[in-house]
Amino acid sequence: MKPLLWLRVLSVAFSALFFTVSFSYTDDLASDARIHKKFKLLPGKADNRYVVYVPFEVARPGRIRVYHQMTGVDLRVEATGGLPNYILADSRVFDKIEDSAWVKMCKTVVNYVPTLKLEAAALREIIQEVRDLLGNESKPKWYHGTRKLLDKGEPLVLDVDDKDLLTTKGRYVVILRNPSPGEYHGNVLISYPGDAWEVDPDLEAAYERKPDLAVDKIELDPDNRVVVTIANLGPGWLHKVRYNRKDEGAIRLEIEVDGKKAVSLPISEVDPKFSLVLKGKPVVFRSEIRLTNPARVSAMIDSSDVVAEPDERNNRKRENLTPKQTSSPKTEPGQRVKRD
Repeated sequence: MKPLLWLRVLSVAFSALFFTVSFSYTDDLASDARIHKKFKLLPGKADNRYVVYVPFEVARPGRIRVYHQMTGVDLRVEATGGLPNYILADSRVFDKIEDSAWVKMCKTVVNYVPTLKLEAAALREIIQEVRDLLGNESKPKWYHGTRKLLDKGEPLVLDVDDKDLLTTKGRYVVILRNPSPGEYHGNVLISYPGDAWEVDPDLEAAYERKPDLAVDKIELDPDNRVVVTIANLGPGWLHKVRYNRKDEGAIRLEIEVDGKKAVSLPISEVDPKFSLVLKGKPVVFRSEIRLTNPARVSAMIDSSDVVAEPDERNNRKRENLTPKQTSSPKTEPGQRVKRD
């Protein structure tokens, strides 16, 4: 078999399975946090597995779902040490991990910590065979289920309540393990009650149902204030969890007057009622920009281009606006004024 050809052996079959199984739940997951990342499991051994950790924090009671997709499988080698698999665990698997260590782990290489050095006792527990765990009635308290990466089936599901959150501090981790001499590539998707959106852009771009944010209108109200109408043209959801970002990862609305930026606001302030989550519920945003002279006004939604959309061209619109004569006090073009 030609080099790297093995990486494509099962990609089509598993891809079809993954998107059929996982994204039939798209509507249910609209308000959940999401991690959707690629992984690479390099060759390992039965007594020295190659391990990848994907930590995450559950913010409130709800359901954790873990899906996986294999995109490359090495069929040239005999899996003498066992087949690759993953375990859903909570942070007790690390044997009283310090808060600072957990925070560092979550921030390291965007949620991935390959070959993390753990305490010897914790490591001995992690490398136990899955069949030993399943055959033992007294499973470790941190253990919440497992899946073999090459098996077809439903996602791994765990319901978390208030008592669980007190016990675990909301800290959970998916542990991908490879005890075989083969190499395996794939994607892991974790949906959970939280506030994060950590999705590889190219994976998000492949989602069948994506939102399509658009600037529909730019006009003046009777007081000559700039009004921008924004819509989600669909067909997909704009996940509510994306409203939580206030930093550089936030979806922003920007308004310029004669080429000068006058407004830059996160979507949580533009759409506090989550109207843009669904198609067909436009948002009318009344700015504090009042025009006294004709001006060229442009508006752009998702100015940082953080959302994968079917059409990026409709994110921006420009209009030449001429204010009507009013009795309001004179101000400079594009000047902000207090709302009435």
